[in-house]
Amino acid sequence: MLNKNNNSDANSATQRQYWTDSSAIDLMMRKVLHTLRTIDVQQDAELERLETSRTDEELKNYIRGKLLARHHERREPYVELLSELRKHQPRLAVTA
Repeated sequence: MLNKNNNSDANSATQRQYWTDSSAIDLMMRKVLHTLRTIDVQQDAELERLETSRTDEELKNYIRGKLLARHHERREPYVELLSELRKHQPRLAVTA
């Protein structure tokens, strides 16, 4: 009888750990996605300002290239983090 209780306690602890880890990963993923959206909104605003400016087209093209490169550099670490988090996200079992 004691052994069954110990197994039950161990299973409960495992379940708590699973849900804690899963919840932590989900929360981190939401934060990373929010950060990516913020970066994208800022990029869109900067590009819109550039497009509506009276700047010479050749200079606009140069600035646009710089903005796009910076946008990629800012996003890259978050995209990599999101990919890594997805690898550790618990998978749901599919039963037929």
